[in-house]
Amino acid sequence: IWYAGQFGNLMGNINPVTGAIKEYELPANAKPHTVEIDAKGNIWYTGNANGTLGYLDPKTGKITVFKMPDPKAKDPHTLVFDKNGIGWFTLQNSNMVGRIDPASGDIKLVTLKTPNAKPYGIKIDADGNPWFSCNGWPCLYKIDAATFELIEVKLPLEGTTVRRLDIAEDGIIWYVNSGLGRLGRYDPKTGDIKEWPSPSGPKSHPYAIAVVDGVVWYNESGM
Repeated sequence: IWYAGQFGNLMGNINPVTGAIKEYELPANAKPHTVEIDAKGNIWYTGNANGTLGYLDPKTGKITVFKMPDPKAKDPHTLVFDKNGIGWFTLQNSNMVGRIDPASGDIKLVTLKTPNAKPYGIKIDADGNPWFSCNGWPCLYKIDAATFELIEVKLPLEGTTVRRLDIAEDGIIWYVNSGLGRLGRYDPKTGDIKEWPSPSGPKSHPYAIAVVDGVVWYNESGM
C-alpha cells in the first residue's frame, strides 16, 4: 500500500502482511498530492507545491523528476495513466490539464477556457479518453486523447462544484456535487444528467467517489 505524506514531503508504503512501513523523502517542497503506480511498477507522485511530476523506482530508491514546461503550471494535482502508459493530470489552481509521456518526458499543457474552473479529479473511460471534474465551476470535461481537444459538459445547478468523479463499466459518469451536497450522474451517450440530495444535506460536502461492482460509494466529508 503506497501513500502520499503531503506535509511531510514524502511517499511511503505499508506491507499489510508484516505491518512494516518504509518512507522516502522527496525533493524539497514537492508536497505530493497523488500517488499512482504505472505498469512498470514505478511509484509516481504529483509535486503539488513545486510544479513537478516524479516517480520512485522502488527497486533502487532513485527518484526521477519532471518539471512543468510553463512557469504558470504550479500545482500538479491528480494523476492517472491510460492503457498506453500516458499520464494525464490536473492542475487545480493553475486552471490547466496536462499529459506526460514517461518514455520521453514530454509534457503538454492546456489552459481551460472556463476561468477558475479548477480541474480536480480525473479518470479514463473505456475508449481511453480522460474525464475530469471542476472544483470551481458547474462543469465536467472530456479530453479527446488523440487531439487534446477539451469538451465541456455544463452541469445544471448554480453553485455546483465537483471534487471527484468515477466511470462505471457501462460508461456512466458518476460525480459528487460537493458544493451543493448532492450525488450526480451523467450519461455521455444521451447527455442526460440526474442528481440526488445526499442524506446529510447541502453542507455534507461529498468528496471521494468510487464505483465498485456497479455500486456507487462516496463519502460526506463535511459530516
